[in-house]
Amino acid sequence: MVVKHWLAVLAAVAISTSATAHDDAPPIYIPTYIPHLEIAGRADPVRTLADRMQEVNTATVSYALIRDGAVVQQAVVGNDGRSIASDLRFQAASLAKPVSALGVLRLVARHGLDLDADINGYLSGWKVDYSQFGAAEKVTIRRLLSHRAGLNAHGFPGYVRGSELPSTAGVLRGEGNTDAIVLMQEPGSGYAYSGGGYTVLQLLVEEKSGLTFADYMQQEVLGPLGLEASHFGYAGVAPFASAHGNDGNVVEGGYRLHPEKAAAGLWTTPSDFARFLLAVDRIAAGERPDYLTPDMAAQLLAVPDGGENYALGFGIDRGEGWDVIQHTGENFGYRTTMFFDRLSRSGAVVFSDSELGYPIISGLARGMAGELGLTFMKRRLLTPVAQGTDDWALIEGDWTVPEGPLAGRSFSFMKSGDTDLHLTDLAGGEISRFLAIGSLSFIDLDTTSPLTFSRDQNGAPQAVFAGRIVLVKMPAD
Repeated sequence: MVVKHWLAVLAAVAISTSATAHDDAPPIYIPTYIPHLEIAGRADPVRTLADRMQEVNTATVSYALIRDGAVVQQAVVGNDGRSIASDLRFQAASLAKPVSALGVLRLVARHGLDLDADINGYLSGWKVDYSQFGAAEKVTIRRLLSHRAGLNAHGFPGYVRGSELPSTAGVLRGEGNTDAIVLMQEPGSGYAYSGGGYTVLQLLVEEKSGLTFADYMQQEVLGPLGLEASHFGYAGVAPFASAHGNDGNVVEGGYRLHPEKAAAGLWTTPSDFARFLLAVDRIAAGERPDYLTPDMAAQLLAVPDGGENYALGFGIDRGEGWDVIQHTGENFGYRTTMFFDRLSRSGAVVFSDSELGYPIISGLARGMAGELGLTFMKRRLLTPVAQGTDDWALIEGDWTVPEGPLAGRSFSFMKSGDTDLHLTDLAGGEISRFLAIGSLSFIDLDTTSPLTFSRDQNGAPQAVFAGRIVLVKMPAD
């Protein structure tokens, strides 16, 4: 998963349920679209799916609907509203993690490993350094799977095709394009999403099985579960969806490579991933003892004590009338999401091939949940809050990012009315829209990430986006 890009054009819209198919093709299934945000006092304009995709530079969206334990609808739609081959493969991004988690549990069962033992006892090519926090609490397989190990590296940017790629242990040592994997908090002290943790598990799989991670997953998960359109190889296997950047153009090489396969390296289709979800439901229910013992299967969707509702590879949402497993994913040029309700054995998988595809996949998934009678996906109601003259004086102007992945990028903020804020990339002219929801507090209407403004200890204006991208205001000319 990578940082959501926030240079997008977004209007909170409703998409009509019409699309144009080829003259000789059957009608395309277009789900009801429900925007993820609702703004008090503002109506949702109506757009066609093709128009909405063009607005956010999304070339292709692919989805599968599961009802009563079967895949009942599937489609791949281009931004001209026409149908595309349904076997188009996408990078699933962080949806690789649930698949990898099942492979890890197979490994644990086969080799008699302990989910709660110190991972260092099972590794030779790299080990966790406990020196910063002491060794009282250990990094374990269970904590790695549930993002409670305390490790860094939320996600990975990937590599341009043709680049020299680090080994799994090399990624962990920081020999690639990301920092070394280290503890950033005491193991077990709370939830901290970490693709780095899943890369540790990848090393465990490789060392214990003696296979590459891709070969192990083919042998132990993809093959046995009949997922014929899925693989963990580097290369996109035709036909595949090329990744698109913020400008709508195909990225260099068509897609990026991910040596961090357990975290982000799965290629698949929504229909194949839907079949994986149906298989997981049976396995977790103890109906596949030939594949995973009931005792081990029971661990898969059990949420460890503390932290967020994340089990071993799956997000969990349990409420009155639903028992949902879910996940989202972001690789460079791809956005993905899935959910599956175990009570009704119904759900959806939605993929896009764009950096800016999140509002599309989110709105379609929410609409599909509604079609299935599931009410767990609530719209977030936003109430605009007017900003004062002094607030706008602090906010408006040119800003730059001094460090990090966007270092050197400069942006201009300009108000629209008393509550809306527009952002322009000074280099590329790309625009994002924000809404004020508190004093000096805004929300990105595309990604829902927060943007806050303040002054530092010296009184200089500063802003923080998504909790980790810091901007500083540039002097006025």
